[in-house]
Amino acid sequence: MQNRKNVEERIEDLIKTTMPVLPVSSCVEFVTTCEPESLSLGFTRFSETDVQGSAVEGLDQNFQAGIEAELLICPKTSEGEIRNTQHTDRVEIHMDPADQVRSLATSEKEDGNFQAKFVAKVPGTYKMEVKINGEKLAKSPFSIPVKVRELNVVGKLDVQGEMLQGPAGIAVNSKGVFAVADYEGHCILVFDETGKFVRKLGSYGDKNGQLNKPDDVTFLNDDEILVADQCNHRIQQLNVHTGNFVKSFGKKGSGDGEFKNPGSVCITSDRRFIVVTEYSNSRIQVFTMDGEPLCFYLRFVMESLLKNLKEHVTCSICFDTYTKPKTIACLHTFCCECLERHALTSQKQGFYPCPECQAQIGIPEGNRFDDLPSSFLHNSLLSLLAVRRSGEGKEISCSTCQKKSAEINYCFDCEKFMCPDCVKAHEVFRETMFEGHKVTPVQQFQAGDYEALLKRQSFCSENYHKKDVIRFFCVDCQRCVCQVCIATDHKSHDVVPLEKAADDEKVNIIARAQLVKGKKEACRGVIREFERTELELETSITTAKRQVSQATEQMIGKLRQLECEAISALEKTRVSRIEKLHSGKTSVVSFEKQLDQAFEFSNNLVERSSSSDIMQNKKNVEERIEDLIKTTMPALPASSCVEFVTTCKPESLSLGFTKFSETDVQGSAVEGLDQNFQAGVEAELLICPKTSEGEISNTQHTDRVEIHINPADQVRSLVTSEKEDGNFQAKFVAKVPGPYKIELKINGQKLAKSPFSILVKARELNVVGKLDFQVEMLQAPAGIAVNSKGVIAMADLDGHCILVFNKTGKFVRKIGSYGDEEGQLKNPVDVTFVNDDEILVADECNHRIQQLNVQTGNFVKSFGKKGSGDGEFKNPASVCITSDGRFIVVVDFNNSRIQVFTMDGEPVFKFGNSGPERLDHPLSCVCYEEKFIVTDRDNNCVKVFDERGQFLYKFGEKGNGNGQLNQPYGLCVDKHNNVFICDEGNNRVQQFTLEGTFTGKTVSANIQCERPWSVTTMLDDRILVTGFHGKEVYIFK
Repeated sequence: MQNRKNVEERIEDLIKTTMPVLPVSSCVEFVTTCEPESLSLGFTRFSETDVQGSAVEGLDQNFQAGIEAELLICPKTSEGEIRNTQHTDRVEIHMDPADQVRSLATSEKEDGNFQAKFVAKVPGTYKMEVKINGEKLAKSPFSIPVKVRELNVVGKLDVQGEMLQGPAGIAVNSKGVFAVADYEGHCILVFDETGKFVRKLGSYGDKNGQLNKPDDVTFLNDDEILVADQCNHRIQQLNVHTGNFVKSFGKKGSGDGEFKNPGSVCITSDRRFIVVTEYSNSRIQVFTMDGEPLCFYLRFVMESLLKNLKEHVTCSICFDTYTKPKTIACLHTFCCECLERHALTSQKQGFYPCPECQAQIGIPEGNRFDDLPSSFLHNSLLSLLAVRRSGEGKEISCSTCQKKSAEINYCFDCEKFMCPDCVKAHEVFRETMFEGHKVTPVQQFQAGDYEALLKRQSFCSENYHKKDVIRFFCVDCQRCVCQVCIATDHKSHDVVPLEKAADDEKVNIIARAQLVKGKKEACRGVIREFERTELELETSITTAKRQVSQATEQMIGKLRQLECEAISALEKTRVSRIEKLHSGKTSVVSFEKQLDQAFEFSNNLVERSSSSDIMQNKKNVEERIEDLIKTTMPALPASSCVEFVTTCKPESLSLGFTKFSETDVQGSAVEGLDQNFQAGVEAELLICPKTSEGEISNTQHTDRVEIHINPADQVRSLVTSEKEDGNFQAKFVAKVPGPYKIELKINGQKLAKSPFSILVKARELNVVGKLDFQVEMLQAPAGIAVNSKGVIAMADLDGHCILVFNKTGKFVRKIGSYGDEEGQLKNPVDVTFVNDDEILVADECNHRIQQLNVQTGNFVKSFGKKGSGDGEFKNPASVCITSDGRFIVVVDFNNSRIQVFTMDGEPVFKFGNSGPERLDHPLSCVCYEEKFIVTDRDNNCVKVFDERGQFLYKFGEKGNGNGQLNQPYGLCVDKHNNVFICDEGNNRVQQFTLEGTFTGKTVSANIQCERPWSVTTMLDDRILVTGFHGKEVYIFK
């Protein structure tokens, strides 16, 4: 009670404390800006696996909830051989919903195939995506229907003629041996692993090894069992092989360790405790493996405390036993002197860090550390330590005479230690004053005695009655008081027994402590996040360093390559130019010799020849000398000036840059989770990466966002895009109403509170406008269509014309008039666009299809006439174009069939007029994803056929509930695969999935859409509905 306030205040502070956010992100990436395009760093290892030709075996098995399923993934070559004999392939398997799958494991077999095992937790449809080397297999993801598990009888235990009277509890050991409790037979029957009877244990009685209505059995180990011996009110341990009695515990009663009809027995998962279910006492009891009861585990806790007692009374500053233990605001305890010394040497601005948790604690006023609260618990633990040491032969002081003795006793009623002399005096007055007091020698203390000693009450702190034990609590003063205090200072106050007040407060303290426990779990999560981020950061930095080294090596390699190329080019230049110089030099040397020869010849002719020789050779010499003089001296064929000019400046070289993300994922936000999510309507979310300061962090566009929505097979058109401001936009369409889970990750880390839960409701279609007829009289609006430019064409059944509106819904022109000539109409019931300029009109009472120009109203062509033959009609009710634009489809109302024509009006085939699913006055048809979707009016349903006209499935039935129909008329499919059906008899439009699941309807309370006939969508996803009786065309959204 004295510590209650401090504990409550501390817990309140801790709960209010905001969890610290990650100071840095683990997202560090090195982005290289150098791209040595011709560099080769290694070799590429290729897999010859033909993923599209690979197979998954086992998909046709009977999958059941809770049963391990096995699949075999077989990588194959294009020739169909097992390819993965070199074990180069990688297989990935993802299953949705992932949270409903456990024990998903993939292992590679020796033959190169892969074995996948998993357990589907609940029945339902699962999607399994299989990838080999990152590429999806053909038809992946595979749909796996998991059924409710069917437990079938496959045999019985063979009792070998033994009479089984009342089988009750049953157990199996690790070797497959069975033990069955026969309640009425008062025995245990043992069977081997094949289910064959082996032996009987026990017989009727209450002796050891005898049983009286055994109700349950469990294996203690492979050799011994525990039996809930119900009517003997005990648990027996028997040897399963010999039947010999080992031991038992328990007797009849309601106390701790006593039973009234034990009905079940088991062992805890860690095999440390025995758990017994008591039928008549309506409780569960937990025992040690020796059969000792654990009353709230107190004895176990006390034993643990005593075992580590020295730890609990050791100061973490001086590492010695506490001296005057003081508790500070964070609830840690230290020696008074140690705390004062630490606080005064480490304090800053009046605060010091707790040596244990580093919480900032204020210096007490006047540095009076003696005034800090004493730790009553640790003082009690110190007394406990002294008692323990006394039990080991050490002396302890007597509480009465203060004499020290090793043979000390303790009176649990007086709550005092007593020496042998004081014990004698105590015994003298036992009959008069101390009757019933429990006095025990300290050396004989048991765990329960130590617990009582630890929880003994303290003495009063008031003068003159400090020797009185505190046994009461004053509610008015909120103080613990003794009997004397009540008689003196607390007269007329509301005083209650201290134990009662403490018991009441225990509940509050435990409740508050549970809040701390929850906060601790959150704290552990944040610590794990810090540790995970640190590991990821280390990995990111290591990867970035490796990328830097790789970029450097690439640059060095490229420079070496350029060096080799430059030197090689220089060497080629040298060789080429030297050859030219040598050739030129040879020519010059030759010319020099010719000059020498001419000079020498001339001198010899003048000096050594006769006059006749001179005159005879004069001409030749002159001509030769003239030729030589005229000869041009050869120029240098090459220059010796060769210089390498570098264009690469080392200071301008850049390997790349390091890209950081400062996004605080836990502080990042998702906007739009509070919107009204509706089935079939595109929803938008905004993911906003933020820094720890709350600013937009992704301005450098470095973040990566992942979004997963479960159930994934009920979501379509999931697209994530990054915006210019660094935020991310996610768009998706939930197909059906129900709860969805959205998991968001930024840079691989989940956002706080992810996955987010959203509730998708059935769509509510409300009227938001009408078409503007500009005073044009509308008599009976029927079929309606919109082209790619937003132009609207509508058939006026009783007005015998087509009305055209622009994309804003404003009336533009009228086409046609009453009659049976070309371009004239008689009750036009439906219209569709062939292209942006021309329309096809179902001219019902003229039993034909006409093609008209929507701009001019001019007749183009027509086909069909009244009749039941191919290409003939009886009141065509609807016309449309197939998805590929190759065929015209006509609903032949009174012939109860669908006819398909070429674009020139030539009949191709018909369907729906035969077989068990034949149509009964169909009214409308649309072609979508190679399917014909038809409203079967008189069967009050919608039927779906394949591209050949073969029946696939149907949905809807007669009624006015959600998904039920009453004479369905027109229908259309929007870009989100929503099917809108005019439920004419129920005066509403309903929305379905392509598979036929109801997802929404019109809900306008103030406007009654009377007899909706036709429906189509506008370019902005708004919906046009013609109201036949209301003579209006409504715009829904």
